[in-house]
Amino acid sequence: MNKAIFLDRDGTIIKDFVYNNDIDKIQIMPGAIEFIKKFQKKFKIIVITNQSAVAKEICSIKKVKNFNKKLIKIFNSYGVKIDKIYFCPHCICGKANKYNVDCECRKPKIGLIKKAQKKYNINLQESYMIGDKLTDVQCGNNANCLKSYLLSDTFTFDDIAKDIII
Repeated sequence: MNKAIFLDRDGTIIKDFVYNNDIDKIQIMPGAIEFIKKFQKKFKIIVITNQSAVAKEICSIKKVKNFNKKLIKIFNSYGVKIDKIYFCPHCICGKANKYNVDCECRKPKIGLIKKAQKKYNINLQESYMIGDKLTDVQCGNNANCLKSYLLSDTFTFDDIAKDIII
């Protein structure tokens, strides 16, 4: 079985601009590249992200997919491999569309982690979740990951790297 590091997208590996799906605004967060490089040989690197902008009709599924493809290419250009980006387009937000649902994939629920677990044969008890919001930590805890981390200005990728068991 494989181990994984699950990472949130906005505010964790890239700067969080509200509802950002503008490829030209991608800014990689400090420490993200070095962190992933350190662990990418021993762990699957999986990004899981809530993208309620789709349900709110701010952007399309296609735009989110294109953004994520570009993001993977940018990280690849630094020698960093992101194995997969999973996203949840759902949100109970008052818009009358097919994405206005209470789904199983919106963090802190674990649907996105379960998809990755199935595709990559991941042992969640040996995997980690990292994010910048409590919902990210709750998601990792709900999925029974070995440990979940809340990234902040005072608790950085360097701090997390020291704690992860290789």
